Amino acid sequence: MPSFSKHRTIILVENQPDPRWLLKLRLEINGYTCLEAGNGMEALSLIQQHPSISPILSDDLMPGMNGLQLLQELRLNFMNRAIPFILITATWSDEFRHQVLSEGAFAVLPKPYHHSDLLQLLEQGIFPQAA
Repeated sequence: MPSFSKHRTIILVENQPDPRWLLKLRLEINGYTCLEAGNGMEALSLIQQHPSISPILSDDLMPGMNGLQLLQELRLNFMNRAIPFILITATWSDEFRHQVLSEGAFAVLPKPYHHSDLLQLLEQGIFPQAA
């Protein structure tokens, strides 16, 4: 099993292969390692296999288990409550943002977003030692 640095490794959850590939490429160019999941259930499996890896960067709209449901499922387990979670969503309203943050997300990024905004969240918020 490969060794991943918990400080620079992200679990990337996106059901569409092309956007997932592009985001992974952009993150890897900036020094991150990405573990990929195509849906919320795959992400839960990755978290069980790599419990020290965080944060989770998840799209919201996915079949089966969407990003908000993944966040809610994670927060049911005491050990997973501290995992930083960033939700990327095309569904944007103040109410939705408030709900996601109250469920324990670190941040909500509305689509479309600038890649620099995501990097800033990662560098200054989740990985402050990397800044």
